[in-house]
Amino acid sequence: GACGGASASASASRSSRRIAGAGAPSPAMSARLKEQDPLIKLIRSFIIDNHDGVLSMTVEEAFATTTTLVEEHVGADPVSGQTRLQRYAPNVHRIFVALDLTRALHEYDARTCITHRKFVPPTFKEIRHILNIATAHAAAPTLQMVTLDADDTIYEDGGTVKRDSQIVDIIVRLMRAGITVALVTAAGYPGKVERYEERLKGLLDAFNLAITMGAPVEFLGRFLVMGGECNYLHYIRVVDGRCRLIALPDDVWKDGRGVRWKQEDITVLLDRAEACLRETAETLGLDIDIIRKERAVGMIRRQKSRFAYEVLEEVAYAVQHALKDLRVPHCAFNGGNDVWVDVGNKALGIRALQSLLDIEPSECIHVGDRFTRTGNDTMAREVCNGLWVCNPKETMFVMRLLLRDLHLARHHRAAEVEPADVTGAIVAAVEAASPERAAKGEDGAVPKPKLKVKAPSLAEKATKKAAAAAAAAADAAKRERK
Repeated sequence: GACGGASASASASRSSRRIAGAGAPSPAMSARLKEQDPLIKLIRSFIIDNHDGVLSMTVEEAFATTTTLVEEHVGADPVSGQTRLQRYAPNVHRIFVALDLTRALHEYDARTCITHRKFVPPTFKEIRHILNIATAHAAAPTLQMVTLDADDTIYEDGGTVKRDSQIVDIIVRLMRAGITVALVTAAGYPGKVERYEERLKGLLDAFNLAITMGAPVEFLGRFLVMGGECNYLHYIRVVDGRCRLIALPDDVWKDGRGVRWKQEDITVLLDRAEACLRETAETLGLDIDIIRKERAVGMIRRQKSRFAYEVLEEVAYAVQHALKDLRVPHCAFNGGNDVWVDVGNKALGIRALQSLLDIEPSECIHVGDRFTRTGNDTMAREVCNGLWVCNPKETMFVMRLLLRDLHLARHHRAAEVEPADVTGAIVAAVEAASPERAAKGEDGAVPKPKLKVKAPSLAEKATKKAAAAAAAAADAAKRERK
């Protein structure tokens, strides 16, 4: 069959149908499926003795030990498997900044008192929050770019950005601080840029207001939209007095992904994925529709009710297994109420942005809600730091923390690096190749520009990193005195 084996027997199919429709899913099972992270699992294993259920290490000791392991792991060869952290947790993701987990624990403990509990260890969610706090602190001093997932991260699933949304203020403040903000989403609308504009209307309205109030046009250059995981890149340009999204021609940026693939290989991938989606849905007795796009194929429910989470996981795993031997990079993921297969993944999209803007992995953070084995944010951790949130409310919290740390870090910096004029560089590159197409925002072949953006020199980078280290040392000394 399309999913790597013979078609299920009639009895197996009937059994699967009974399972798929047998009432509400188990909350415990759903929680286990949503809580998959080797680093968090390791921290919990330090604390919990699996033999008798008692706490084998204090919470402070567990986080201090993990801090040391992470510090050794940062910058190590990701495929060598030689760090102690990799030996304890072989599947641990890459980490690009040293994390002061003890500091983050104390901040979180001030409101939750988890270190005072004698019998109940920190939960997966609590450790996730502590890791987010530590990552925000560590990345802020050298941060250059924040990439954001869309659904369930900056707005509810299937939602839009409204003018009064808190995320509008967060994004504008990040951009004013010189940070490039990129929306990196699975939503792909080839040739229909207005679909992105509809979902981001509140944000674009805020940009229009900012320009009307006198903000420089270069300010808009710090916002980009990467759609279809890594397939469609857009920047903002003022057209007829309004901020509009313009599609960036492929040859200006796609080489930065580091990999190319042929159309015939894409067709094979999508054909096999579609066949597997149909076969698995039939086996599980699901009433679905299949949506096929240029670079994606997905399964959605015909009825308004939601799929059980376990059912979506089964479908996602089945498709991952069916596609495992194909050469084209792809992402088969559980979208919360649907399952999609995209050509490429977010790691390639973020890598292309880093290449275009000359940004190092340690200078970038990705914020998303799906970092599990069937999530489409997971691969982002291979190319940048990650913040794992579960809803827009959590996004607001970590973004405000990050903004505070940015302010403190830049207050201590000895030298400030001028933010790059992203829009100016992009527009110049496109217009130099084809002025007519640049005006219309059309796709097509364009020679890759010799100059991407104004990147800081090695001396500037060294000065910046030295200043950041000095600021961190000063903060540590201040905390020690307290």
